[in-house]
Amino acid sequence: MIKILLLLLCFCKVSFAVKDATGVDIPLKNYKRIISLSPESTELISAFIEKDSNRLVGVSQYSDYPSWVQKIKKIGNYVRPNLELIVSLKPDLIFASKVGNPKNKILMLRKLGLNVFVSDSKDIESIARTVLDYGKVLGMESQANEKIKKFKDAIAELKIKADLKKTVPVFFQLGVSPLVTIGKSSFLNEALELAGGYNIYSDRKENYPRPSREDVISRKPEMILLMNFGKKEEIFSGEVTIWKKSFSKKIIVFHSDELVRPSLRIVDGIEKLREVIH
Repeated sequence: MIKILLLLLCFCKVSFAVKDATGVDIPLKNYKRIISLSPESTELISAFIEKDSNRLVGVSQYSDYPSWVQKIKKIGNYVRPNLELIVSLKPDLIFASKVGNPKNKILMLRKLGLNVFVSDSKDIESIARTVLDYGKVLGMESQANEKIKKFKDAIAELKIKADLKKTVPVFFQLGVSPLVTIGKSSFLNEALELAGGYNIYSDRKENYPRPSREDVISRKPEMILLMNFGKKEEIFSGEVTIWKKSFSKKIIVFHSDELVRPSLRIVDGIEKLREVIH
């Protein structure tokens, strides 16, 4: 009888775990105490669990969407999570980002015996895969598939809009000192294309190149887009002044958490960016 049951399980391909971006199998069970180590992880978790469930017990700094997560205990930022505080909250599952959260911190948490699911949303397609993985781990795979369909439909509509407009060469600036932009491998490169822009550094393979101002100007952008991550406006006022000395075309200071977080809301961020570019 046991052999028959085992054969049935194999035939039906029943899975009791989900493999994360680091190749680690995270067991499927009813997790009650969850921690997020990044704002995008917080957004994805909250897309599946209810506010009143009290399952989300800790979130990273800058986790602010939806509004109810702002009242949850903060466990540190992307690169410096407070491990002692995390352990004290007794989580049975932690969500982390391969790009944003330091590998050594993730390994330390695992050495402490904690389940850490690491995602790697490096492009639009992988955002959809991450949503599915979150849904599986949280026991809501069918809901995840519904969200993915809506997400992909919205992306397809944005692509149609982008194809109808003339492409605008854009310098997409993330950092001020030093200058940091986006390369071909960044999910933001794809987001910019869907918004009708052309990344003048799409020829660079690294995620976030650090060009000189002279090189930027030599690539002849039609627009310089300065991403404001909630920093003081005077920082960007000074940056605009510097650029105006060598660049006479459009300079935009743009703020959109939806765009820079690889989660379901990136669709809204791309739409906002499209309105700015066109």
